[in-house]
Amino acid sequence: MKTSAIVFLLAAGLMFSGCQFPSSRPLVASSAVNTTLTPNRGTVTDVRLVTIEGHNTQLGHNAGLIGAAAGFGIGHGTGKALAVTGGLVAGEAIGVAAEEWLTRKAGQTLTVKLDNGRTVVVTQIASAKVHIGDEVLVVQDGAYSEVLLPSS
Repeated sequence: MKTSAIVFLLAAGLMFSGCQFPSSRPLVASSAVNTTLTPNRGTVTDVRLVTIEGHNTQLGHNAGLIGAAAGFGIGHGTGKALAVTGGLVAGEAIGVAAEEWLTRKAGQTLTVKLDNGRTVVVTQIASAKVHIGDEVLVVQDGAYSEVLLPSS
């Protein structure tokens, strides 16, 4: 009984090692700190709703350890080895797929005709209600772009 309790605690600890604490303020990537973004005004000409794929961290892979622990209690000898291996592979596959699905986000692909005549297309997490014809601000810096509704 002590061994299964230790395995459970180890698996639980590994699962929660990838968790983040919630924040009441917008979360900004550390790479965005002290960067200069160039703003451009424009008009939205197209809006498409998309789903942004989720991510795979160690958390999903760690589910394989739970599957291996579950397989550890099955059979003896070769049967036990097969159960542990099967549990490891199945647990990891299910964990990775579940994590990717659970971390998907609603997004939008916005086409914006800038006031300078250029047209840009930006895909981002759907954070604001943006409609065709809206006047927006597009901030850009190299590979980073975001469409914002101007403050009133």
